[in-house]
Amino acid sequence: MPTKPDMEEKSHPDTKIDMEMAPSVIDIESNCKDTRERSTTFSQSIFHLVKASLGTGILAMPSAFKNAGYMVGILGTIVIGAICTYTIHILTNSSTELSKTEQNDKGLNYAETVEAAFRKGPIFFRKYAKLARFVTDTLIVLYQLGSNCIYIVFISENIKAVVDVYTDGNTDVRMCMFAILIPLWSTIWLKDFKVLSPFSTIVTYLTMASFTIIFYYIFRDMPSLEHRNKVGTASNIPLALGTVLFAMEAIGAILPLLNDMKYPERFSSKFGVINVSLIPIAGLYAFIGFFGYLRYGEETKGSITLDLPSEEIPAQITKLILSLSIFICYALSNLISYDIFEKFFDRTCPRNKNVGMHILRTSTVLITFILAGIFANLEDMIALIGTLCLSTVGVALPAIINQLTFYEHYRKQGKWRYVIFCLSNLAIVLVAIFALVVGMYKSVTNIMNTMEK
Repeated sequence: MPTKPDMEEKSHPDTKIDMEMAPSVIDIESNCKDTRERSTTFSQSIFHLVKASLGTGILAMPSAFKNAGYMVGILGTIVIGAICTYTIHILTNSSTELSKTEQNDKGLNYAETVEAAFRKGPIFFRKYAKLARFVTDTLIVLYQLGSNCIYIVFISENIKAVVDVYTDGNTDVRMCMFAILIPLWSTIWLKDFKVLSPFSTIVTYLTMASFTIIFYYIFRDMPSLEHRNKVGTASNIPLALGTVLFAMEAIGAILPLLNDMKYPERFSSKFGVINVSLIPIAGLYAFIGFFGYLRYGEETKGSITLDLPSEEIPAQITKLILSLSIFICYALSNLISYDIFEKFFDRTCPRNKNVGMHILRTSTVLITFILAGIFANLEDMIALIGTLCLSTVGVALPAIINQLTFYEHYRKQGKWRYVIFCLSNLAIVLVAIFALVVGMYKSVTNIMNTMEK
């Protein structure tokens, strides 16, 4: 278990941590600082947010377009991107206001923001403040565990694709999972994640090169658009919705970046970090999804890396590099869950905290491997995690926080402004509920059908 000095050391500004696949690391480092120096510049914040948004989900965008059709895919990506950008805006505005109310000049993390919003809201909600924080922490942990399952499946399927070229082609993906079990397990005992920083930096540049190779294969022998569906089937569109949500949400990085900015007022301004980063990203996701689907059509798999010709060396190198990148991210991505549980042990059984954390770290790996082995379908798992966790934490909760934080303010602005304020937040919550219900139903159904085969 990291000691306090260890945790402060790894949060040093000179430490380079790969935020591409594990945005929640920022949250951990922010929570671990006893003193805060707002030193992140405007350009640095943009860089971090872009990296946090461009994770494994971008590789699944062609699969989303396959399920939605290219017209619905483009429109859906833009709409979801707009919703995510809007909810991030209202989350940051609410957190900033609540930090003033709580007289916390360090800024609040996500769970603290939820608790503070419930305490500030109408009397009925105040008694549920602690419960709301617990639910938020639970959803974040579930998201992290689910992401780890996706990481395991991603690594295993890409390794399998390479191994099959040099064997009989019938390698069981679960054998690849067992092959990476011990290496992944060993990473959870690292007390100083600074050890991974040089590897993370190197792999980041190699990942950029890998995307160049992916683009080469996408634009090689591009087929005609007439052979692709404009609109997908109604039963598959919910899968696309969950995939896009998983791909575009970077909610774990938002408040830590806001709290670390030297000039936080530039984070959510008209030409601030949020708009400058996320609006182009929505276009990039639509671009990757459209051309990836156009190239591979109905044969598109859960990750575009699996569509690349496995017999060609550049494609094999790309799969292995991206697998290595995800391997490093697996080690980093558990940090937020460990931090939440460590605080829980501090409150409930501080004397046995070390034993509890050792058991937790071990069981976390075992649980994610078991779940990944049972539900070894990358496309459906991404859709499930996207709809289950990110429709709630990334879409619904910011609207609820906004309602509880500013309801009194808008009541004083007049009847119609208050009605519009309430209806806008309600609309966001209803969209999240719709995504949650239909997305979970379809992804769970697909997973169950896959298990029966």
